[in-house]
Amino acid sequence: LTLLKEQNLPHKPLEVLFTTREETGLEGAKALDLSRLRAKTGIGLDSGGDQGTIIASAPAQNSLDATVYGRMAHAGANPEEGINAIRVAAEAIVQMPLGRIDHETTANIGVIEGGSATNIVPEMVTLRGEARSRNEAKLQAQTLAMTEALERSAEAHGARCEIEVRRMYDAYNYDESTPVIRMVSGAMRSVGIEPLLLPTGGGSDANVFNAGGMQVVQISGGMKKPHTREEYVALEDMLTATRVMLACIRS
Repeated sequence: LTLLKEQNLPHKPLEVLFTTREETGLEGAKALDLSRLRAKTGIGLDSGGDQGTIIASAPAQNSLDATVYGRMAHAGANPEEGINAIRVAAEAIVQMPLGRIDHETTANIGVIEGGSATNIVPEMVTLRGEARSRNEAKLQAQTLAMTEALERSAEAHGARCEIEVRRMYDAYNYDESTPVIRMVSGAMRSVGIEPLLLPTGGGSDANVFNAGGMQVVQISGGMKKPHTREEYVALEDMLTATRVMLACIRS
């Protein structure tokens, strides 16, 4: 933006959007009234990888929130009268297919909370997880496998469970023929970078915008080891990303 202004460079009509709370569920993008935008295509910098990376495909995500209800009892005096909600949840998790399911699908249980004291058979436990896939049928099958594991374990122990599944965002799948891909690829080649179309297992604001009728892709901003304590961005990669963005704006 500074270069465009200082050098009075000609460019396409431009709208710049800064969203909030992406990491907590794409909340800023979801809250945006897309009718306020005139743009029909967009580019974000929310991807790592080598320069030239274009995220052409991203998964949909279902979140899973569950509460398991057992029965409280004294763990030393009469444990047989209790139903251990943590055990019910643990056995359900063991039965779930988790981690890397296939090249399009992943699943995770990320939070489990319950119990009040070591001498009390826990009456209740909550757990939160997710399933993601770039294939809708696989996503539904994975989600069902997780909910059924909870239901089977609860039934086996005489417990009960409440499960809420929510769609967090939808998938998108583009290829070389998609107009926004053609535009970004041409801009990259104009600055000497060969485009590399890749799928991702992560969601981003692009999922929300694409579901809203726009064509938006993420390109590499140069970040490495994201979501770790070793995350970093090389200055040269940031400069290269700037050149790519400038070429996209001016092409």
